[in-house]
Amino acid sequence: MTNGEYEFINLCSILNIRYERIVEGKDKSPDFLIYLNDNLIYIEIKDLETNPDEKSAINELSENDFAVWGNSKPGNRIRQKIKEGSVQLRKYCANKYPSIIIIHDNRSSQVSILSEYEIKTGMYGIEHRTLDKTGNIIKRFGSDRRLTENHGTYISAVGILKENNMLDLYLNYFSDIPLDHHQLKQFKGVKVYALSNDPREKFAEWKKL
Repeated sequence: MTNGEYEFINLCSILNIRYERIVEGKDKSPDFLIYLNDNLIYIEIKDLETNPDEKSAINELSENDFAVWGNSKPGNRIRQKIKEGSVQLRKYCANKYPSIIIIHDNRSSQVSILSEYEIKTGMYGIEHRTLDKTGNIIKRFGSDRRLTENHGTYISAVGILKENNMLDLYLNYFSDIPLDHHQLKQFKGVKVYALSNDPREKFAEWKKL
C-alpha cells in the first residue's frame, strides 16, 4: 500500500468510518469503498510525489537558504492526478455511485504547498482574463479543464488529505451524484468547499460549507 492509502485507513479508523479495501484484479478499480449510513462512496487515492524540479529546489534550499521553483501552469499536478484517478472510477461510478479522488501530499514539507487556487484551476481550468467593450476585466476559467458538464461528472469531489488527519473536500460542481456535505462535515477534521457560482459563467471562488 502507498503512504496515502495507509493515511486514509488511519483517518477512517479515527473517524469511525466503515471502509472496505478493493482488491485490484485484471481491470483497474478504485482503492476503497466507504459506507456512510446507507450511502456507498468509492474512493481513489493518489500520492503526490516530489518531482525532479522540487528535488532540485530542496537541494538549493539546503545550500543557499532559498530556491525558486514552480509549475509552468497553475494546477498541473492536481490536473494530472484527476486524470489518473478518473481511469479507476469511470467504470464503477458513472451514473451509479458518488466518488472521491483523494490526493495525499507525500512531498517534503519544504515544497509541499497546495493552494486552493491550484486545486480550483486543476479542476476547472486556467484563469483567463479578457477585456469587454467597456474596458472591464472579465475573469473566466479557460483551457486545461478536467471537470466539465460533459467530462468527469462521475467524480463527486476532489479531496486533499493533509497532516494530522485533516481532509479538505472540494465538491465537483458538475457531479451527476453529489455528496451529502451535511453528512460529511460532521466529522472532525473534515472541511467541505463548493464554488461560489457556475464556473461556465465566470471565475469562481471556493466557499466553505
